[in-house]
Amino acid sequence: MLSIPVVLSILLLFYNSSFAFPVGRTIGRKRNFDPLKLDFALVESQRRVDLNSGFYRHSVGPYSEVIMKIENQYSAYIATLALGTPEQEIKVALDTGSSDLWVPSPGTTTDYTTFDSNASRTATSLNETFSIVYGDRTGASGKWMSDNLQIGNVNIPNMQFGYGTNQNVGQGILGIGPKDSETSTWLDKPFTYDNFPYKLAALGYIPRASYSLYLDSSKSKTGTILFGAVDTAKFSGQLRMQKILKIPVDPFSPNVKSGFYIQLDSVGSGNYRYNSDPDDPSQPNPALLDSGTSLIYAPQRVVTGIGSLYGKYNRMVGGYVASCSSEGEPINFTFGNMTISIAYKEILYPLSKDSPVYGMDECLIGIIGSGSDIFTLGDVFLRSAYVVYDLEESKIGLAQARYSNESDIKFIDELH
Repeated sequence: MLSIPVVLSILLLFYNSSFAFPVGRTIGRKRNFDPLKLDFALVESQRRVDLNSGFYRHSVGPYSEVIMKIENQYSAYIATLALGTPEQEIKVALDTGSSDLWVPSPGTTTDYTTFDSNASRTATSLNETFSIVYGDRTGASGKWMSDNLQIGNVNIPNMQFGYGTNQNVGQGILGIGPKDSETSTWLDKPFTYDNFPYKLAALGYIPRASYSLYLDSSKSKTGTILFGAVDTAKFSGQLRMQKILKIPVDPFSPNVKSGFYIQLDSVGSGNYRYNSDPDDPSQPNPALLDSGTSLIYAPQRVVTGIGSLYGKYNRMVGGYVASCSSEGEPINFTFGNMTISIAYKEILYPLSKDSPVYGMDECLIGIIGSGSDIFTLGDVFLRSAYVVYDLEESKIGLAQARYSNESDIKFIDELH
């Protein structure tokens, strides 16, 4: 499953309220919306990973069933929604690696809450089968429905969602990825719909389907997602936009392409450097940005190169480990003319009590083999980056994260 349960205390703050932050505005331009801010607080936990399952891979995408023998902390970002009439409180994990909202039905095993569609007088069946399978081999199935969704002061009528009458995920998921990642596109009669970010834009709450993600450092217990806006105080240097690459979801279905993939040119640390294609650096490998994944997944030669530079491979753990007090050079990820630098300490993960080397001052080096040439950049990477997801423009913006309590929020369309 996903990593460290993170209780997302949802604060949809309208900036003319008593919680005001400075917000940049276009002079002379009238708006009927304000940025939507979601603050989350980190709650750490330990979970043993099934050795036969994929390791913390929660995205829906290609080449995801990687078997790893690793036990470690895990994380999720849990949001509280109100669904139905009368309202039922539902807790869901926020996930950029998928695009569908779904909720578990009564009778399924969950860590949090279920939704009873029979108790809502506004719930409507859409007469379509719902099914989703994540990279860690968990999933849900049932039917597509729509109902009224409330988050803070934001009301979304007729929100489409999956109703999971069978599931083994543990909680519902609020997928906020692009439309072409919606599982409805995989049906015999495929279709797309306005998922959560697109609904916010369609109803005028935000200028367009977009959001920015700030996880803060590994020592912090808080983070923020802004829908329709960017906090310029949370990054240093220039925010650089890149086109989203369209990658096949399944090697057997090359025409179905989706996901938050961008061009990764190189990875380096100390005296080690990897170009995405060692024979042709102009042919980069794609990198998926996924908040539903804890660690970094990379081609095995990258794992070996960095892992052997700072640690040693441990068969019992199934990955490279190093002393938790060890020192190392930053790990640099280069995307065109933008480099995101991750401090060495940020990639070290303390092992769980179930680990065979627990208590031996050994930490996992959080870069794991992907089983392919595709990178998945999870929370280990995202904590060091400020990331803007512009769904309508099919672009992703990156900047080096700046750990700060200051705030300077601007609408996303003011950055162009």
